[in-house]
Amino acid sequence: MAPRPILGLVSSMLVLALALAAGTASAVTAQDIQCSGELTGVTVRNVTVASGGSCTLRNSEVTGSVSAAAASYFRAAHTQVTGDVVGTDAQTLFLDEGSKVQGNVRAGRVAQVFVFSTRVRKNIKIAHATDQVFICASTVERGGIEVTRSARNIVIGDPKRGGCGGNSVRRGDMSVLRNTTDVQLVISGNHFPKGNLLVSGNTGTSSKIVQGNSGGRRIACRANAGSFRAVNNRRWKTGACGRHRG
Repeated sequence: MAPRPILGLVSSMLVLALALAAGTASAVTAQDIQCSGELTGVTVRNVTVASGGSCTLRNSEVTGSVSAAAASYFRAAHTQVTGDVVGTDAQTLFLDEGSKVQGNVRAGRVAQVFVFSTRVRKNIKIAHATDQVFICASTVERGGIEVTRSARNIVIGDPKRGGCGGNSVRRGDMSVLRNTTDVQLVISGNHFPKGNLLVSGNTGTSSKIVQGNSGGRRIACRANAGSFRAVNNRRWKTGACGRHRG
Protein backbone atom coordinates (compact mmCIF):
# COMPACT_ATOMS: atom_id res chain seq x y z
CA MET A 1 0.00 0.00 0.00
CA ALA A 2 2.85 2.40 0.73
CA PRO A 3 4.21 2.74 -2.85
CA ARG A 4 1.06 4.40 -4.20
CA PRO A 5 1.44 7.79 -2.48
CA ILE A 6 5.14 7.86 -3.35
CA LEU A 7 4.41 7.27 -7.05
CA GLY A 8 1.69 9.90 -6.91
CA LEU A 9 4.10 12.36 -5.31
CA VAL A 10 6.78 11.65 -7.91
CA SER A 11 4.24 12.11 -10.70
CA SER A 12 3.02 15.40 -9.23
CA MET A 13 6.57 16.67 -8.85
CA LEU A 14 7.31 15.74 -12.46
CA VAL A 15 4.26 17.64 -13.73
CA LEU A 16 5.24 20.65 -11.62
CA ALA A 17 8.80 20.55 -12.92
CA LEU A 18 7.60 20.41 -16.51
CA ALA A 19 5.23 23.33 -15.91
CA LEU A 20 7.99 25.40 -14.35
CA ALA A 21 10.31 24.56 -17.21
CA ALA A 22 7.68 25.60 -19.73
CA GLY A 23 7.08 28.83 -17.85
CA THR A 24 10.79 29.55 -17.73
CA ALA A 25 11.16 28.87 -21.44
CA SER A 26 8.24 31.17 -22.20
CA ALA A 27 9.69 33.92 -20.03
CA VAL A 28 13.05 33.59 -21.75
CA THR A 29 11.43 33.70 -25.20
CA ALA A 30 9.28 36.80 -24.57
CA GLN A 31 12.11 39.33 -24.50
CA ASP A 32 12.61 42.75 -26.09
CA ILE A 33 14.48 42.37 -29.35
CA GLN A 34 16.05 44.45 -32.07
CA CYS A 35 14.84 42.49 -35.06
CA SER A 36 16.96 41.89 -38.14
CA GLY A 37 16.17 39.49 -40.97
CA GLU A 38 13.25 37.05 -40.88
CA LEU A 39 11.94 35.31 -37.76
CA THR A 40 9.29 32.58 -37.86
CA GLY A 41 7.22 31.14 -35.04
CA VAL A 42 8.69 33.29 -32.26
CA THR A 43 7.14 34.93 -29.20
CA VAL A 44 8.76 38.23 -28.28
CA ARG A 45 7.88 41.26 -26.20
CA ASN A 46 8.74 44.66 -27.72
CA VAL A 47 10.28 44.80 -31.20
CA THR A 48 12.43 47.58 -32.60
CA VAL A 49 13.74 47.80 -36.13
CA ALA A 50 16.93 49.84 -36.31
CA SER A 51 17.44 52.72 -38.70
CA GLY A 52 17.98 51.26 -42.16
CA GLY A 53 17.24 47.74 -40.92
CA SER A 54 14.84 45.09 -42.16
CA CYS A 55 12.60 42.78 -40.12
CA THR A 56 9.96 40.24 -41.08
CA LEU A 57 7.94 38.37 -38.46
CA ARG A 58 6.02 35.38 -39.73
CA ASN A 59 3.55 33.24 -37.75
CA SER A 60 4.71 34.98 -34.59
CA GLU A 61 3.42 36.85 -31.54
CA VAL A 62 4.51 40.20 -30.14
CA THR A 63 3.22 40.67 -26.61
CA GLY A 64 4.21 44.35 -26.60
CA SER A 65 4.63 46.87 -29.43
CA VAL A 66 6.62 47.34 -32.63
CA SER A 67 8.66 50.43 -33.49
CA ALA A 68 10.26 50.90 -36.91
CA ALA A 69 12.91 53.63 -37.18
CA ALA A 70 14.04 55.78 -40.09
CA ALA A 71 14.54 54.10 -43.48
CA SER A 72 13.64 50.68 -42.03
CA TYR A 73 11.42 47.91 -43.37
CA PHE A 74 8.98 46.00 -41.17
CA ARG A 75 6.58 43.24 -42.19
CA ALA A 76 4.20 41.19 -40.04
CA ALA A 77 2.75 38.17 -41.84
CA HIS A 78 0.14 36.14 -39.96
CA THR A 79 1.46 37.67 -36.75
CA GLN A 80 -0.31 39.02 -33.67
CA VAL A 81 0.77 42.25 -31.97
CA THR A 82 -0.76 43.05 -28.57
CA GLY A 83 0.30 46.71 -28.57
CA ASP A 84 0.88 49.28 -31.33
CA VAL A 85 2.76 49.13 -34.61
CA VAL A 86 4.51 52.47 -35.13
CA GLY A 87 6.70 53.64 -37.98
CA THR A 88 8.45 57.02 -38.04
CA ASP A 89 10.38 58.04 -41.17
CA ALA A 90 10.49 54.34 -42.10
CA GLN A 91 10.67 53.02 -45.62
CA THR A 92 7.89 50.42 -45.31
CA LEU A 93 5.25 49.18 -42.87
CA PHE A 94 3.65 46.01 -44.22
CA LEU A 95 0.94 44.01 -42.42
CA ASP A 96 -0.72 41.09 -44.15
CA GLU A 97 -1.80 37.41 -44.19
CA GLY A 98 -4.33 37.73 -41.40
CA SER A 99 -2.17 39.65 -38.94
CA LYS A 100 -3.84 41.14 -35.86
CA VAL A 101 -2.97 44.36 -34.04
CA GLN A 102 -4.71 44.88 -30.72
CA GLY A 103 -3.52 48.49 -30.48
CA ASN A 104 -3.03 51.14 -33.17
CA VAL A 105 -1.18 51.26 -36.47
CA ARG A 106 0.53 54.65 -36.74
CA ALA A 107 2.75 55.77 -39.60
CA GLY A 108 4.40 59.19 -39.81
CA ARG A 109 6.45 60.20 -42.84
CA VAL A 110 6.67 56.56 -43.95
CA ALA A 111 7.26 56.03 -47.66
CA GLN A 112 5.05 52.94 -48.06
CA VAL A 113 2.23 51.62 -45.89
CA PHE A 114 0.53 48.34 -46.82
CA VAL A 115 -2.26 46.89 -44.68
CA PHE A 116 -3.74 43.77 -46.32
CA SER A 117 -6.19 41.30 -44.74
CA THR A 118 -5.37 42.55 -41.25
CA ARG A 119 -7.54 43.08 -38.18
CA VAL A 120 -6.82 46.23 -36.15
CA ARG A 121 -8.62 46.75 -32.86
CA LYS A 122 -8.05 50.52 -32.49
CA ASN A 123 -6.99 52.97 -35.23
CA ILE A 124 -5.04 53.16 -38.45
CA LYS A 125 -3.50 56.63 -38.64
CA ILE A 126 -1.21 57.58 -41.53
CA ALA A 127 0.23 61.07 -41.99
CA HIS A 128 2.76 62.46 -44.48
CA ALA A 129 3.32 59.16 -46.31
CA THR A 130 5.48 59.97 -49.31
CA ASP A 131 4.83 57.24 -51.89
CA GLN A 132 2.12 54.60 -51.38
CA VAL A 133 -0.75 53.85 -49.03
CA PHE A 134 -2.73 50.66 -49.65
CA ILE A 135 -5.35 49.49 -47.14
CA CYS A 136 -7.22 46.45 -48.43
CA ALA A 137 -9.62 43.79 -47.14
CA SER A 138 -8.96 44.76 -43.52
CA THR A 139 -11.16 45.28 -40.46
CA VAL A 140 -10.96 48.06 -37.90
CA GLU A 141 -12.95 47.00 -34.89
CA ARG A 142 -13.25 49.96 -32.50
CA GLY A 143 -11.38 52.87 -34.07
CA GLY A 144 -11.16 54.47 -37.49
CA ILE A 145 -8.96 55.01 -40.53
CA GLU A 146 -7.26 58.35 -41.09
CA VAL A 147 -4.98 59.22 -44.04
CA THR A 148 -3.79 62.82 -44.12
CA ARG A 149 -1.28 64.95 -46.06
CA SER A 150 0.09 61.93 -47.92
CA ALA A 151 1.12 61.11 -51.49
CA ARG A 152 1.25 59.83 -54.28
CA ASN A 153 -0.72 56.62 -54.71
CA ILE A 154 -3.52 56.04 -52.19
CA VAL A 155 -5.95 53.14 -52.38
CA ILE A 156 -8.36 52.36 -49.55
CA GLY A 157 -10.38 49.52 -51.02
CA ASP A 158 -10.72 48.97 -54.77
CA PRO A 159 -12.48 45.62 -55.27
CA LYS A 160 -13.69 46.25 -58.84
CA ARG A 161 -10.59 47.62 -60.49
CA GLY A 162 -7.51 46.65 -58.56
CA GLY A 163 -8.20 43.48 -56.60
CA CYS A 164 -7.93 45.40 -53.34
CA GLY A 165 -10.88 44.29 -51.20
CA GLY A 166 -12.99 46.84 -49.36
CA ASN A 167 -12.48 47.43 -45.67
CA SER A 168 -14.87 47.24 -42.72
CA VAL A 169 -14.80 50.06 -40.16
CA ARG A 170 -17.17 48.62 -37.60
CA ARG A 171 -17.62 51.50 -35.15
CA GLY A 172 -15.45 54.40 -36.23
CA ASP A 173 -14.96 56.84 -39.09
CA MET A 174 -12.76 57.20 -42.15
CA SER A 175 -11.12 60.55 -42.92
CA VAL A 176 -9.07 61.12 -46.09
CA LEU A 177 -7.84 64.70 -45.88
CA ARG A 178 -5.45 67.06 -47.68
CA ASN A 179 -3.56 64.43 -49.62
CA THR A 180 -1.74 65.14 -52.91
CA THR A 181 -1.78 62.33 -55.47
CA ASP A 182 -0.37 62.06 -58.99
CA VAL A 183 -1.04 58.32 -59.48
CA GLN A 184 -4.50 57.69 -57.99
CA LEU A 185 -6.77 58.25 -55.03
CA VAL A 186 -9.36 55.49 -54.70
CA ILE A 187 -11.78 54.91 -51.82
CA SER A 188 -14.07 52.08 -52.82
CA GLY A 189 -16.11 49.19 -51.45
CA ASN A 190 -15.75 50.12 -47.79
CA HIS A 191 -18.43 49.45 -45.18
CA PHE A 192 -19.29 51.68 -42.21
CA PRO A 193 -22.10 50.23 -40.08
CA LYS A 194 -22.02 53.13 -37.60
CA GLY A 195 -19.45 55.70 -38.73
CA ASN A 196 -18.82 58.62 -41.09
CA LEU A 197 -16.81 59.04 -44.29
CA LEU A 198 -15.10 62.37 -44.95
CA VAL A 199 -13.06 63.01 -48.11
CA SER A 200 -11.87 66.60 -48.18
CA GLY A 201 -9.17 68.92 -49.50
CA ASN A 202 -7.40 66.34 -51.67
CA THR A 203 -5.38 67.77 -54.55
CA GLY A 204 -2.98 66.65 -57.26
CA THR A 205 -3.19 65.65 -60.91
CA SER A 206 -4.52 62.10 -60.48
CA SER A 207 -8.10 60.94 -60.72
CA LYS A 208 -9.96 60.71 -57.42
CA ILE A 209 -12.70 58.12 -57.04
CA VAL A 210 -15.11 57.57 -54.15
CA GLN A 211 -17.30 54.65 -55.12
CA GLY A 212 -19.48 51.94 -53.65
CA ASN A 213 -18.99 52.84 -50.01
CA SER A 214 -21.92 51.96 -47.76
CA GLY A 215 -22.87 53.71 -44.54
CA GLY A 216 -23.14 54.67 -41.99
CA ARG A 217 -24.17 57.97 -40.46
CA ARG A 218 -22.80 60.70 -42.70
CA ILE A 219 -20.82 61.02 -45.92
CA ALA A 220 -19.17 64.25 -47.01
CA CYS A 221 -16.88 65.02 -49.97
CA ARG A 222 -15.77 68.61 -50.44
CA ALA A 223 -13.02 70.80 -51.87
CA ASN A 224 -11.33 67.97 -53.78
CA ALA A 225 -9.38 69.34 -56.74
CA GLY A 226 -8.86 67.85 -60.18
CA SER A 227 -10.73 64.89 -61.63
CA PHE A 228 -13.18 63.74 -58.97
CA ARG A 229 -15.90 61.11 -59.33
CA ALA A 230 -18.33 59.84 -56.71
CA VAL A 231 -20.89 57.12 -57.52
CA ASN A 232 -22.99 54.44 -55.85
CA ASN A 233 -22.29 55.45 -52.26
CA ARG A 234 -25.40 54.09 -50.59
CA ARG A 235 -27.32 53.75 -47.34
CA TRP A 236 -25.92 56.88 -45.71
CA LYS A 237 -28.30 58.61 -43.32
CA THR A 238 -27.14 62.13 -44.21
CA GLY A 239 -24.69 64.01 -46.41
CA ALA A 240 -23.53 64.02 -49.98
CA CYS A 241 -20.40 63.13 -51.92
CA GLY A 242 -19.66 65.39 -54.87
CA ARG A 243 -22.79 65.76 -56.95
CA HIS A 244 -24.04 62.34 -55.99
CA ARG A 245 -26.18 61.76 -52.96
CA GLY A 246 -25.35 58.76 -50.73
